[in-house]
Amino acid sequence: MEARGRSDSHGPFFRHPASRRFFTMMPAPNGLLCQLMAWPEKTKIHTPHPTLGWIVNDSSPDSLQVAYRIQAAVDPEQLAAGAAGLWDSGRVDSDESINVRYAGAELPVNRSLYWRVQVWNQHGDVSPWSEAQHVRTGDFSTPEITERYPLEQTANPAAEVIEKAAGHWFIAFERAAFATLRFTMTAPAAGHSVTIHLGE
Repeated sequence: MEARGRSDSHGPFFRHPASRRFFTMMPAPNGLLCQLMAWPEKTKIHTPHPTLGWIVNDSSPDSLQVAYRIQAAVDPEQLAAGAAGLWDSGRVDSDESINVRYAGAELPVNRSLYWRVQVWNQHGDVSPWSEAQHVRTGDFSTPEITERYPLEQTANPAAEVIEKAAGHWFIAFERAAFATLRFTMTAPAAGHSVTIHLGE
């Protein structure tokens, strides 16, 4: 069945010959999650059946997801070629887009894998595939481990240094959730003392 279309400032839209309904092309899903993490490649998942999620990126009025399809493979080139070596769910009639359980082949331990998703709305429109998300697996012998991002430490220089009076300095840093102060100075001679007041 042919759909006739044209474009305007909002992008391409089409008229379905049977319904005479105008509709925009569905954007690809985004905001992919694995174990509720947006960047699972920064850590390792410890379950062979992780949960997946995504955002239905469709702003059409009253548009609802009614089905999805998930593909997973050990490298993104396989997915780009349409080969889902680990899992191809096929079309699944469901409005779920969060906590969708992986149900494919056994995941390799301590390896990388990639997955993507496409969705359908109630009008029968299908989205393009999402960008593939990179996931790293760990050791499945400890499934009780809760995945979390590793702690990252970044050294930030002082944002502002003001001499309030002779020998008295005010040093301001940007706001941070957790912080430690590293202070280094060289005294001109022995016997000098330094007093530091910390506050927020």
